[in-house]
Amino acid sequence: MCSTVSPRLVITNLVLACAMLLSGCASLTNSHTQKQPMMNSYLQGNLAGALAEAEKRVKKSPERDLIVWRLEAGSLAFAQADYGRALDHFRATDDLIADFDERAIISLRDMSAETTVAISNPTAMPYRGLCRDRVALSIYKSLAYLGQGNEEAFRAQLRRLRQDQKDILENYKKFLEADNKQLEEQYKNRQDVGNTVKNLTTADNLATRPENQEFAAGWRASKILSPHGYGDFLNPAALFLSALGNIRDENYDNARIDIKSILDARPAHPLFRRYFTTLLKAAGRDIPAEFADAKPFDFPLDRDCVYVLVANGRSAALQQAAIHFPFAFALPHCVTYAPTFTSYVATAGGQAYEAPVISDMDGILGQEFTMRFPQTLRRALTGAMIKDTAFFASLGYLGGRTNRGDDHLGKALIRLGIVAAGAAYRQAMNVADTRSWETLPKDYRLTQFPMPQDRKVTIALSGAASSSSNLDIPPQAKSAIIFVNAPSAQAIQIQIFPLTTR
Repeated sequence: MCSTVSPRLVITNLVLACAMLLSGCASLTNSHTQKQPMMNSYLQGNLAGALAEAEKRVKKSPERDLIVWRLEAGSLAFAQADYGRALDHFRATDDLIADFDERAIISLRDMSAETTVAISNPTAMPYRGLCRDRVALSIYKSLAYLGQGNEEAFRAQLRRLRQDQKDILENYKKFLEADNKQLEEQYKNRQDVGNTVKNLTTADNLATRPENQEFAAGWRASKILSPHGYGDFLNPAALFLSALGNIRDENYDNARIDIKSILDARPAHPLFRRYFTTLLKAAGRDIPAEFADAKPFDFPLDRDCVYVLVANGRSAALQQAAIHFPFAFALPHCVTYAPTFTSYVATAGGQAYEAPVISDMDGILGQEFTMRFPQTLRRALTGAMIKDTAFFASLGYLGGRTNRGDDHLGKALIRLGIVAAGAAYRQAMNVADTRSWETLPKDYRLTQFPMPQDRKVTIALSGAASSSSNLDIPPQAKSAIIFVNAPSAQAIQIQIFPLTTR
């Protein structure tokens, strides 16, 4: 005999269940949406407000999201020339990366309970940092040390840059292989899901469906960006800084290896061709015939030199799109932002020096995104199928139990509760992983020139808007790095980092 179900009790439990699910949605809101207030402040030039938002998120976010907020907070503190604060965030990020990497290895090895969570919702797992983010972290750490006047720590960080890039590539391959094994292990337990996912669809197929036009546009943009990457997560800006450290140590052969790595990816780049011939000449080596057009610089690069490194525009980001085939889930895609400025010219000693693009950060993100996307799609499809099949199985089981007895209102309310709670749960969990470091620039640019006798430099920016700044290089600087960060017309920061040893 079945007891009568109290409609009030069912309604109360339904409200509580939905409230718990929906309250959890705040932590499951996609990262790109969460960052909009911070990015709005940043682009409007309100650096203090942007940093306050990022640090608030550092304090209140779950551990799994700390890396992405630490990175934002570190770069925003750096933009305000608060280098100690920036380094605190960057060092904490390094510690989190090491910890999360180790935990990921253990989890993948043990196939722990985290596996099901990760497949159901990738954002529930720790963000360990895109490879692009990890390389950029080394760039900003090195400059932050220089901002503190610690040139030795600056150069020590630069010496690690080349090895850091190699380690990042090796780690990516290791975790990708382990991730595939994790999914295959899940498919052993759910062969129906595994067979369907493996044969269901591709990103190109999803993009052809009329109900997926938002994703289609994003997928096209991602594929356009991808060829502009450099392969193996290489970032020429990082390799240039590594080369600069070697140049200032008069280790010209090591510097030549750094520049050659860039030329292997972009053999026609005029600026780096000149760097290459300059380093060959400094090392007493012959210049190959194919570099005859690349004239060596007629001033020393290891002393009495000014380098202008530009962080231009706002980085591409990952944005969420809803997918409707054959069930609802969410996927990330790349979204790009047009830069305000398209030209940067430094004038010193009566000569003008234009800064060409040396590192396409949008291309680096796009290439990494498309490389990772088959795995992203596999996980999203697997999670959607597991959630939907579990929901309908529960509906059938619990609904079957309500067929006993005559309390038709109670039965209807129970079914309504199951449907509503299940829908809330699936909506909450259908969140794409859009976590990335969004305050990075669209691209890096570089120029260099001999230290002007009057120590005066003018930086002119032009494009959709224009701006000009007159700078005086401090008297203690024998050389200097001028760092220009210009994400928008309202947010231009110029920092001068003296190099006092030579």
